[in-house]
Amino acid sequence: MKIETNLVPRASIINNNGFKINVGATRQNIDDIIGSYYNKSGVYVLNRNSDIIYVGHTTDNFSAGIYTHITGSKDRDIYKDLSKDEHKNKDLFVFLLCVDDIDMLLDSNNMQLTKQQKVCIYAKTLISIYNPILNKDNIKE
Repeated sequence: MKIETNLVPRASIINNNGFKINVGATRQNIDDIIGSYYNKSGVYVLNRNSDIIYVGHTTDNFSAGIYTHITGSKDRDIYKDLSKDEHKNKDLFVFLLCVDDIDMLLDSNNMQLTKQQKVCIYAKTLISIYNPILNKDNIKE
Protein backbone atom coordinates (compact mmCIF):
# COMPACT_ATOMS: atom_id res chain seq x y z
CA MET A 1 0.00 0.00 0.00
CA LYS A 2 1.43 3.35 -1.05
CA ILE A 3 -0.01 6.84 -0.66
CA GLU A 4 1.80 9.83 -2.13
CA THR A 5 1.26 13.36 -0.86
CA ASN A 6 2.17 16.67 -2.42
CA LEU A 7 2.60 19.21 0.35
CA VAL A 8 1.44 22.77 0.17
CA PRO A 9 4.65 24.77 0.60
CA ARG A 10 5.06 26.46 3.96
CA ALA A 11 5.50 29.80 2.17
CA SER A 12 2.07 29.44 0.57
CA ILE A 13 0.50 28.91 3.98
CA ILE A 14 2.21 31.72 5.89
CA ASN A 15 2.46 34.49 3.29
CA ASN A 16 -1.02 35.77 4.08
CA ASN A 17 -2.57 33.24 1.72
CA GLY A 18 -5.49 32.74 3.98
CA PHE A 19 -8.17 34.57 5.86
CA LYS A 20 -7.42 36.98 8.68
CA ILE A 21 -9.44 35.90 11.70
CA ASN A 22 -9.93 37.34 15.18
CA VAL A 23 -9.80 35.34 18.38
CA GLY A 24 -13.28 35.32 19.87
CA ALA A 25 -15.04 35.93 16.54
CA THR A 26 -18.66 34.86 16.33
CA ARG A 27 -19.76 32.01 14.11
CA GLN A 28 -21.40 34.56 11.77
CA ASN A 29 -18.13 36.55 11.59
CA ILE A 30 -16.29 33.38 10.59
CA ASP A 31 -18.90 32.52 7.95
CA ASP A 32 -18.59 36.03 6.51
CA ILE A 33 -14.78 35.93 6.50
CA ILE A 34 -14.34 32.53 4.86
CA GLY A 35 -17.21 33.02 2.41
CA SER A 36 -18.05 30.00 0.29
CA TYR A 37 -15.71 27.82 2.36
CA TYR A 38 -17.97 27.98 5.43
CA ASN A 39 -19.83 24.76 4.61
CA LYS A 40 -16.90 22.86 3.09
CA SER A 41 -14.69 20.40 4.93
CA GLY A 42 -11.00 19.64 4.89
CA VAL A 43 -7.81 20.79 6.61
CA TYR A 44 -7.26 24.21 8.17
CA VAL A 45 -3.97 25.72 9.27
CA LEU A 46 -3.68 28.56 11.79
CA ASN A 47 -0.62 30.74 11.41
CA ARG A 48 0.68 33.77 13.24
CA ASN A 49 3.88 35.78 12.67
CA SER A 50 5.02 33.44 9.89
CA ASP A 51 4.66 30.42 12.18
CA ILE A 52 2.32 27.51 11.55
CA ILE A 53 0.84 27.12 15.01
CA TYR A 54 -2.00 24.62 14.55
CA VAL A 55 -3.28 22.15 11.97
CA GLY A 56 -6.84 20.97 12.32
CA HIS A 57 -9.31 19.10 10.19
CA THR A 58 -13.04 18.77 9.88
CA THR A 59 -15.32 16.47 7.98
CA ASP A 60 -18.30 18.63 8.97
CA ASN A 61 -17.53 22.22 7.96
CA PHE A 62 -14.71 24.73 8.31
CA SER A 63 -16.82 27.25 10.17
CA ALA A 64 -17.57 24.87 13.06
CA GLY A 65 -13.98 23.61 13.30
CA ILE A 66 -12.42 27.06 13.39
CA TYR A 67 -15.05 28.39 15.79
CA THR A 68 -14.25 25.77 18.44
CA HIS A 69 -10.60 26.86 18.58
CA ILE A 70 -10.89 30.62 18.46
CA THR A 71 -13.65 30.79 21.08
CA GLY A 72 -12.52 28.03 23.42
CA SER A 73 -15.86 26.27 23.16
CA LYS A 74 -14.18 22.86 22.98
CA ASP A 75 -10.41 23.15 23.01
CA ARG A 76 -9.47 25.45 25.86
CA ASP A 77 -5.68 24.92 25.54
CA ILE A 78 -5.57 26.34 22.02
CA TYR A 79 -7.88 29.21 22.90
CA LYS A 80 -5.77 30.07 25.97
CA ASP A 81 -2.68 30.37 23.81
CA LEU A 82 -4.43 32.33 21.08
CA SER A 83 -5.85 34.85 23.55
CA LYS A 84 -2.66 35.52 25.56
CA ASP A 85 -1.77 39.19 25.93
CA GLU A 86 1.54 38.63 24.14
CA HIS A 87 -0.43 37.65 21.00
CA LYS A 88 -3.11 40.37 21.12
CA ASN A 89 -1.53 42.56 18.42
CA LYS A 90 -0.43 39.72 16.16
CA ASP A 91 -2.50 38.83 13.14
CA LEU A 92 -3.97 35.33 13.03
CA PHE A 93 -4.64 33.73 9.66
CA VAL A 94 -6.40 30.53 8.69
CA PHE A 95 -5.38 28.71 5.51
CA LEU A 96 -8.00 26.31 4.14
CA LEU A 97 -7.65 23.17 2.03
CA CYS A 98 -11.03 21.72 1.10
CA VAL A 99 -11.52 18.06 0.23
CA ASP A 100 -11.34 18.87 -3.51
CA ASP A 101 -7.91 20.46 -2.96
CA ILE A 102 -6.76 17.44 -0.97
CA ASP A 103 -7.94 15.09 -3.73
CA MET A 104 -5.51 16.83 -6.08
CA LEU A 105 -2.65 16.66 -3.55
CA LEU A 106 -3.11 13.06 -2.39
CA ASP A 107 -2.48 10.08 -4.66
CA SER A 108 -3.89 6.92 -3.10
CA ASN A 109 -2.78 4.74 -6.03
CA ASN A 110 -6.28 3.42 -6.78
CA MET A 111 -6.93 2.65 -3.12
CA GLN A 112 -10.46 3.68 -2.17
CA LEU A 113 -10.31 6.22 0.64
CA THR A 114 -13.22 7.98 2.28
CA LYS A 115 -13.36 11.76 2.58
CA GLN A 116 -12.58 11.41 6.29
CA GLN A 117 -9.54 9.22 5.63
CA LYS A 118 -8.15 11.67 3.07
CA VAL A 119 -8.62 14.63 5.38
CA CYS A 120 -7.01 12.80 8.33
CA ILE A 121 -4.04 11.61 6.28
CA TYR A 122 -3.36 15.09 4.94
CA ALA A 123 -3.73 16.77 8.34
CA LYS A 124 -1.44 14.23 10.03
CA THR A 125 1.12 14.71 7.25
CA LEU A 126 1.14 18.49 7.71
CA ILE A 127 1.43 18.08 11.48
CA SER A 128 4.37 15.70 11.18
CA ILE A 129 6.20 17.92 8.68
CA TYR A 130 5.49 21.40 10.10
CA ASN A 131 5.35 20.46 13.82
CA PRO A 132 2.85 23.15 14.91
CA ILE A 133 3.26 24.14 18.56
CA LEU A 134 -0.44 23.97 19.43
CA ASN A 135 -1.19 20.48 18.23
CA LYS A 136 -1.75 18.33 21.34
CA ASP A 137 1.38 16.23 21.01
CA ASN A 138 3.46 19.40 20.73
CA ILE A 139 2.03 21.38 23.67
CA LYS A 140 4.57 21.60 26.45
CA GLU A 141 3.19 21.76 29.98
